Amino acid sequence: MVPKLHKKAYSFRGVARYVLGERDAPSSERVAWTEAINLSTKSPDMAWRVMAATAMDQARLKREAGIPNTGRKSKLCVQHFTLSWHPEEADGLSQAEMIRAARAMLRVMKAHDHQALIVAHDDQPQPHVHVLLNRVNPDDGRLLSSSFEKLKASRWAQKYEEERGKIYCEERVLNNEARDRGEYTRGDKDDPRHLHEALEAANDNDARQRLLEEHRLKSRQLKEAARRLEAKCDIGLADLEKSYQVRRREVVSHCRQAVARGRKRVRERCRPLWQQLRHEQAAERRAHELREERVSGRVQNALKAIDFGALVGGRVARQGRAKTIGEVFQLLSDAGARAEAMKQEHQLESQALHRRQKRAEQRSASRLRQRRDELLAAAGRAYLAERNDRLLVHGMERAKLRAQWLEKGRKLRGEIERLRRELEPADRRSSPYPTVEKQTKPSDLLPARNAAAVARRIDQWRELRSKSPSRGFGARRGRDDERER
Repeated sequence: MVPKLHKKAYSFRGVARYVLGERDAPSSERVAWTEAINLSTKSPDMAWRVMAATAMDQARLKREAGIPNTGRKSKLCVQHFTLSWHPEEADGLSQAEMIRAARAMLRVMKAHDHQALIVAHDDQPQPHVHVLLNRVNPDDGRLLSSSFEKLKASRWAQKYEEERGKIYCEERVLNNEARDRGEYTRGDKDDPRHLHEALEAANDNDARQRLLEEHRLKSRQLKEAARRLEAKCDIGLADLEKSYQVRRREVVSHCRQAVARGRKRVRERCRPLWQQLRHEQAAERRAHELREERVSGRVQNALKAIDFGALVGGRVARQGRAKTIGEVFQLLSDAGARAEAMKQEHQLESQALHRRQKRAEQRSASRLRQRRDELLAAAGRAYLAERNDRLLVHGMERAKLRAQWLEKGRKLRGEIERLRRELEPADRRSSPYPTVEKQTKPSDLLPARNAAAVARRIDQWRELRSKSPSRGFGARRGRDDERER
């Protein structure tokens, strides 16, 4: 079993033209049978048109399913892959088994609920089927994810051969075991079709083999150089990021230490003030106690605790001072009230000095933190400048590799063309390069004949999908051809 995932495309018409016809001219001589999946028609010519119409309705399908139409948009809605069996399996291989394998592959790709068309060809010794898959989900319009699809296909193919009792591809088993060990493993890419056909047309096995070996050797060298370049860039950026983070931590740590030193200096400068305040308050307490021994002294202590401005003129009273007649009489008659008033006065003085000290600490810390922010901003600018410089150099090196790839391709095509022209008669020479298929347009969905009937079928399909009760995320999705029957 060899699963081959081809490059994603945007033209259902172009892929359908290839799988349903000859390579160069529309025909169906090599088509053995077809099978439609999740489609309301069995006609292959109608199936790809319905898939194209569904892909064009992606925005409406998302809107009706309640899915936001956000994210990066992609027009590559066409997925084409082939499943090929070994020629030895041709005798015992049935159509049902080939359909079962194709459905299993769709489940591996998580595309079992997508529209697909299976087309079997009988023009090669090895049995094989082509699967034309619509990546747009017909229920909610979401695009099929392609993450690790080739690795999943490789492991499924190995498991499929093990279930059938014989391993035909030993190299795939070795590659998967290497991947399990964490090794990077990737096979050589197939030659493009136009190069392959040009080499086949050259009809010179020795020269063709030399060209292929040179081409593949150069490809491996360029791939290895690209991997080394990417690894070098990643390591360099990681080291740069690490040094930047180290610099940030150093700046923050130095600032924290400087703030602590500044706080210590402010507190040392304030220590004599605290000592002076403590001595003054102790002297006031001793004088207060001495005055309490005489009546005139008690009156004097009481007068110190009265805010006359607030008592007479309505001014806002100072905190801890008596501001009403009742509080004044309380001070005159109660020694404990006078002592408490003095204690509150001392607390207010201590709080004022503490606020003064804190403001000095904050001013010192503010200057240091401002300097820290300036250093961090400078480090960030230097980091971004260095990173951009490295990315620029990396981009130039990648462009150089890209130029080498293009030059290799030009040389290879020139050698192939020269070899082909040397060995091919002049009257049979033609360009080996294929024409580019354009994107499917709405007008391409209607054939030249029976256009009205095809349009009605597409409209019926849309109406069937919009009225189907199985729309939604959790609903059961049945086959559309079963609902039609």
